Amino acid sequence: MNVFRYVAIAAVMFILSVPAFSTETQDVEKKTARPPSFFETKQAIRETLDSLVHAYVSKNARRFMSFIAEDFTGDDILIDRRIRRDFSKFRDMDLRYTINNLTTDSKNEDISVAVTFTRSYTDVKTAKRINKKGTATFIFRVVDDQPKLYSMKGSPMFGVSK
Repeated sequence: MNVFRYVAIAAVMFILSVPAFSTETQDVEKKTARPPSFFETKQAIRETLDSLVHAYVSKNARRFMSFIAEDFTGDDILIDRRIRRDFSKFRDMDLRYTINNLTTDSKNEDISVAVTFTRSYTDVKTAKRINKKGTATFIFRVVDDQPKLYSMKGSPMFGVSK
């Protein structure tokens, strides 16, 4: 009979210890969550750039501005005005880009992206088709696990009109 008593006590102790062990394991998993890999970061940047281009080409200013960081280094009102001017001055817009280089800081929070792009559009006033090539550097900041455009340098890819 003593053997059964020890087995019962051991079973009760095990059952009581499992939830505590499980909670500790979940806490450890949360603390040791790995940062996104370079591939995951590059994929997120590509998706954000694709969304920016799509919103720009489809003349959706609200959607475009949803990918701009609140602390955008240029004036976010200025970029909003410029893209809206583009929308009124150009039609049949097409924009294609290639990522040349992508670098991140140690925490994958600030991401620098160098691109080469080709922009073509029809000027509403002259009805001429204009094709331009350029290079630009973007800095994205990760906000709530979503890259947001923080800075643009080089040839303007968006907001050509002044």
